[in-house]
Amino acid sequence: MIKNSIIFILLFLGLGVQAQKLEVLVNDSASGNAVINALVWFEGTEIMAYTNSAGIVYFSEDQISGLVEGLDLPKYSISGPVLQFQHDIPSRITLINAAGQMVYVKDRPDHVISFASLPAGIYFLQIHHREKLYQSKLLYTNGKIINSAAFLYDSQYLKVSIRKDGYWSKSAMVKLWDINNIALVPSVSSSKDYLTEIDNSEQFKSIEGVPLNPFFGEVSSVKFLYGIRDDKMYYINSKVHLSHSYFAMSVLNYPKNNYYFNLEQYADNPNRIYYPGTIDYFKATDRYVLQFFSSDDISCDAIQQMYEKIKQTCFFKDALSFYANTTRTQACGGMAIVTSDELFEGQNYQCLNPEETYGYLRKVDIEALNSSEPGRRDIVLLNGNPVDISVVAGIITTDFQTPLSHINVLSINRKTPNMVLRDGWTNDDLLQFENKLVYLNASIASFEIREASLAEAQVFWDSREPHVPVVLVPDTTTSGIIEPDNFNLDDIDVVGGKAANFGEMAGIYGPYGKIPLPEGAFAIPFYYYHQHMKTNGLDRMLASMLLDPSFQNNISIRRASLETLRDAIKDAPLDVGLKRLVEQRILKNNYLNTRFRSSTNAEDIEGFNGAGLYDSKTGIPGDEEKSIEEAIKKVWASLWNFRAFEERAYFKIDQQSVAMGILAHRSFPDEKANGVLITKNIYRDFLPAFTINCQFDEISVVNPEGGWQPEQLLYYIFPGTEANPVNYLNYSNVPGHDGQRVMTDEELYRLSQNCMAIIDHYAARGINKTLDIEFKIDEDENGNRVLIIKQCRILND
Repeated sequence: MIKNSIIFILLFLGLGVQAQKLEVLVNDSASGNAVINALVWFEGTEIMAYTNSAGIVYFSEDQISGLVEGLDLPKYSISGPVLQFQHDIPSRITLINAAGQMVYVKDRPDHVISFASLPAGIYFLQIHHREKLYQSKLLYTNGKIINSAAFLYDSQYLKVSIRKDGYWSKSAMVKLWDINNIALVPSVSSSKDYLTEIDNSEQFKSIEGVPLNPFFGEVSSVKFLYGIRDDKMYYINSKVHLSHSYFAMSVLNYPKNNYYFNLEQYADNPNRIYYPGTIDYFKATDRYVLQFFSSDDISCDAIQQMYEKIKQTCFFKDALSFYANTTRTQACGGMAIVTSDELFEGQNYQCLNPEETYGYLRKVDIEALNSSEPGRRDIVLLNGNPVDISVVAGIITTDFQTPLSHINVLSINRKTPNMVLRDGWTNDDLLQFENKLVYLNASIASFEIREASLAEAQVFWDSREPHVPVVLVPDTTTSGIIEPDNFNLDDIDVVGGKAANFGEMAGIYGPYGKIPLPEGAFAIPFYYYHQHMKTNGLDRMLASMLLDPSFQNNISIRRASLETLRDAIKDAPLDVGLKRLVEQRILKNNYLNTRFRSSTNAEDIEGFNGAGLYDSKTGIPGDEEKSIEEAIKKVWASLWNFRAFEERAYFKIDQQSVAMGILAHRSFPDEKANGVLITKNIYRDFLPAFTINCQFDEISVVNPEGGWQPEQLLYYIFPGTEANPVNYLNYSNVPGHDGQRVMTDEELYRLSQNCMAIIDHYAARGINKTLDIEFKIDEDENGNRVLIIKQCRILND
């Protein structure tokens, strides 16, 4: 205590005049230069002054003495040699003379302290009051105590405000009897490129942009660069600069190009001078989340350094969390960590397909979806996720979806909005428009909904819906069981899109040999479906149904009539010759359990995807419950699923020109994982990556149930790189797999290499479009995990 007191005395006496003033130094946070003529004032008072040519403003003891009256200070009065406390008595009193010696110290002191026995001189009074330390300088002379300082003071701060044109106004706490250095942040109007500090939410908003991966809704993002050599933060105006590298080149005069920036600034090497990163703001939970690019080999120590630096230079401080989007960074500690489950938990809004639309807002219970009959002019609000849905104007669900789900693929194909609003079932702002004609605009960040007029809606509908009829020409003459080596993309009119793409892949070689496809594959061409319809009079039944005005105009009758047609297809006898051919072909395989998969000429065609519209069934020779005959007929009948009919009608596809083929191969009753890969980064076109959704076991990725979200990741495919970075957007939440990844790094690499071979092959065929590739992880007879490519679709970008 004596040593500290001596230091205190030296500061107090040695600094002379300046130590008895409150000093504020104002500088520019970007340049460090002094800010001249900045107004500094104590809020709620008339005490103010302007900074001088050095950016400094002084407040004298007399000016600020009255400010402490509002502070919660201990009150005392002086009478001669006696100091008497008023009201609360301090918990501890210490009196120190000018030599630094304690001459009085007492816990729970008396109400009165007398200086009568002390020699004349300067004394320093330390008062512990309500868990704070207050200090004052006193002079005792001629038997009287005189306040040398006009007030008691402590480490407590007073609030000042600083204002200057061209800068963000700032409120700051200044320490009494001290020198205070305050940095003003240039406003965006005067500094369009970056900030070095973020003092408030308005500043964050002024430079925020769209997240690098807008996977969650109601999230905004600010990119930053940290200068390793100058220890300086650059919070990038993300509205202006879309990437770290171009900001560095255009603003910081980084001397190399984008290639070298990516090569050097995300790797541990002598040329690294920056740490690039992003801060995402999650509006729903008021959470700021620090992330680094998945290819960045930044160390845990450097991540923690950035974490602390951001807390020092940003207003949100304790609201900052770190999200480990790679398996490597999951081991980093010393920070507030946020998991993907926690990010999901706080989310209320998610936009899967950002589009605008007009329609009638209908609230439909998920259990009653099939009987409620929503129409193509309806925007459907559902308390859950449907496996599929007929053509509607828009979809709002209360459960999270996956970007690669069937209903989202359909929404993308239809160009209709698909969004999640978790409280939508009870959201008054939304439900005020129930059963009304509305305009809905779902964007990545949020959504807009308002009442609309029929006139403006009709203009929109006329401009969006297809008008040109599409007549398909199926080949109904080619018969026999066809092996994969004998059909390819040129045979869509013979075996359908799914089988044609399968046959195309059968001829592709990748780095590990032939693309690993399901064993025992073959195709049943359209011929047999056509004969089944014609022989049993089902073609005439279909023609009559399509001409019936009640079928055309009444959705209930249309639904019932299609069900009757499906039942008739399944009840009619299967051609004995076809049954014999199929059973003989299956018996040649090592696997009897066979998956019969729909393959129509009304899927994977220009302008029409057809994902999830038709059914697949398993058949086993000699099995009464899962007979070959029933499996084939059920697949044929699914051509007339209500949702499939409505989808084709919307796209003006001639219903009598559609046909159903079948792709068959061995089934996978005990798969270890399944997934979907899209051969592009669906979030950012300029960052080449595969978008992958995968899930444990047989749990569906495209139709997630039970709230089980798949693992969702971006697998980056930068040219010339050996190690492909993986950015995990979120992890699977299936119970029993906590902390586990669905696929290993080696499996992801093998998958990517096979998909690259497929892309190259299709490109050589003149097809340079995004591919939708489905895959599985199965086990061989030795218990080894093996990759199987199940399907390839050509998407209409």
